[in-house]
Amino acid sequence: MSYRRLTAALGSALFLLIAGCGAGLKKDGRLPVADPLRLEEISDKPDPATQEPQGVRMDANGGASSIRLIGAFSDVEGEIGGPVQQFVISQRLDPARKPQVALPGGNPPATITLSQMTLDGLKFSDQTNPNQAVTFDMDVVGTISLTNPARVAPGIYAYDAVVQSEGADPSLTARLAGIDFGSLVRILTQNGANNVAGAMNLKTDGLPDGSVLTLWFGEGTGTIIF
Repeated sequence: MSYRRLTAALGSALFLLIAGCGAGLKKDGRLPVADPLRLEEISDKPDPATQEPQGVRMDANGGASSIRLIGAFSDVEGEIGGPVQQFVISQRLDPARKPQVALPGGNPPATITLSQMTLDGLKFSDQTNPNQAVTFDMDVVGTISLTNPARVAPGIYAYDAVVQSEGADPSLTARLAGIDFGSLVRILTQNGANNVAGAMNLKTDGLPDGSVLTLWFGEGTGTIIF
């Protein structure tokens, strides 16, 4: 699949991260949470040298890499009209900014596969009361293929395909049961401001040790479903 076709067909690649249980999503009873992972904010920070958005940089080591998640965001406005069933996070990649790889030496690989993604120690907490917090892990099922067939330096890649485990959308999905939704809702809706922290870990097949992979993320969205 070409980059142009992917962009036209999809608009953007999505990480769809679903926390909760149940057979499907309800059409009613949704409260949005803006960019809960703060990855767009991290991506858009200006590079000191170029003043261009620096993206999210990941060092490859032993076939794996990690993104540190840290940021702050305001409470959401609205009312919860019933028991919370799920909390959904949808994290966009920005297809307008192509992934880049900096190598310690040699030519860039033709294909890089990102897989076995996890959100580890994902913690939402209340800024005014740090003890008001909820932490959970999420396994993300699926892969992303990055291609550079000509192996052209400095390693500019295209999103060749996003393979999802289920559903029609190009997405990486995960489901988590047993979250304390009561604590999560209180954190996201009360006392004004919140912090998020944790890590996104992933396997980087085809990327030599010492390489640096840079991705750019679009705005993420969260949805409290009740």
